[in-house]
Amino acid sequence: MRNSLILLTILVTGCAGRVDISNKELSSELNGKCYSATTNMKVYSANTIPNTTYELISPKLKELPWRTSLAPWEKAFTINKGDELRITKVYESANGSSGHCWEIYATTKAHPEIEFEIPACWLNHTMDNWVEPKYPSKQKQSNEKLRMNTDLLIVKKCI
Repeated sequence: MRNSLILLTILVTGCAGRVDISNKELSSELNGKCYSATTNMKVYSANTIPNTTYELISPKLKELPWRTSLAPWEKAFTINKGDELRITKVYESANGSSGHCWEIYATTKAHPEIEFEIPACWLNHTMDNWVEPKYPSKQKQSNEKLRMNTDLLIVKKCI
């Protein structure tokens, strides 16, 4: 019985998790880069365990994504048109049998202490995913570097 529990724990933990790829070559076009918002956007927060979660929800969505019903989400702050975002972390996240996706975090000058996730995971942002290639499996086949692909952000020099 004990060995079965150990095996089950290894199998379950092996199917989920994330790897920091911020300093890898495939993230070199994103990590540390700055962008200017082309429209007003909202960052939402949820009190999740162990820390509060922050996420920029695309203004192209008509309603909050389904997963926001799992915890009470509220507006944390607004990113105004022209505000600067800086990419701070890039992860490849394993989601069990659903596959892998990207988790990309950024900060703003107005709220440098808050890292928030941008729409990059195809599981969470099926309608508006900002990062190409969309799927880590496709990236591995093509060996393309990750890049921003949205009209809601434009590249700018970091100030």
